[in-house]
Amino acid sequence: MKVVKRLLHYLKGTLDLGLHLSRATNLSLTTFCDFDWAEDTHDCKSTAAYLIYMGTNVISWSSKKQSIVAKSSTEVECQTIATTTTELLWL
Repeated sequence: MKVVKRLLHYLKGTLDLGLHLSRATNLSLTTFCDFDWAEDTHDCKSTAAYLIYMGTNVISWSSKKQSIVAKSSTEVECQTIATTTTELLWL
């Protein structure tokens, strides 16, 4: 019950927040991706994230911890770029 109350309190305080979409004549796709190599010293897993814009609007995003432990930052970078490219090609 405590969790439900906390969730409802959060939702009540964020009613004005949301995704704001704007009309744009430029419909090109722009992509940004980044990674954080083994920042979490507990499990040494990396975090990967990407944003994909159509014009000025974000249409796809992700931020998650990777399922494997990478041995180098280059490996994490390649995995992040591959994940981002897969999503971009799907779009």
